Amino acid sequence: MTYDEPAPRHRASREETSEITAKVDAEAKLRRRVAVAARPRPTSKQRIGSYATLAFLIVVFLALVYFVLLVVMDSTGQQWSRCTVYSAVAKPGGRGGPYVELTTSCGPLALDKGVTRGQTEEEVARRFTPGRDYEFKLGRTARHPGWWIGDSTVHDWRKV
Repeated sequence: MTYDEPAPRHRASREETSEITAKVDAEAKLRRRVAVAARPRPTSKQRIGSYATLAFLIVVFLALVYFVLLVVMDSTGQQWSRCTVYSAVAKPGGRGGPYVELTTSCGPLALDKGVTRGQTEEEVARRFTPGRDYEFKLGRTARHPGWWIGDSTVHDWRKV
């Protein structure tokens, strides 16, 4: 054999290959165990903090879904409902501007339709006669009491 010729390669048998693979796997498992054991375990305060953060994020997410659902429900599925008006009180602000707060047999309602600079909330409130029936166009949240916190929005109204 001369120096110009490459040395013949030794081919490992299947048994040798499987032994080498097993040794490498065992070393890798040992390294992983040592790395896991060396990692500090979280304290109970850290775990409680993690759970509290997760619970807070879940509550915020559910609240966001709830309010988006309410807005969608209030804007869809509007129907006319017949209600008896007990009182109509003009409110100068809040809810994005002046409105009329109605106490009705359908529950508390808020009317801002028609309340403009031309017609003040007092003028609109005077159009309602206590004890008389009116029809109000209400969204789903107004027709299902308990869904909404506060007054339900009236989309339209008319005398009966």
